[in-house]
Amino acid sequence: MPIVDGKTLIGWGVVREEPWDFVGLFETRTAATAKAINMGIGYTVRHGESPDDDSFVWKEAGLGGSAGASAADRFFPSTSSRKA
Repeated sequence: MPIVDGKTLIGWGVVREEPWDFVGLFETRTAATAKAINMGIGYTVRHGESPDDDSFVWKEAGLGGSAGASAADRFFPSTSSRKA
């Protein structure tokens, strides 16, 4: 289960930004990455928080927060398998 901070859940989220789809929150980056790969092209893994069932908030790298995403978090299908 993701970490609980008050009523906010903190963990690794799987999202697609366009069109928006928040798949869920996972305790580990490995589990989130596996789900993103399963969901397909366009789904990314981000570390952040979910204050309710269908929203997810994260900070982009370089915007003053320690949590963020890098290009390595994005799922791009390739001929080689990726490991988390």
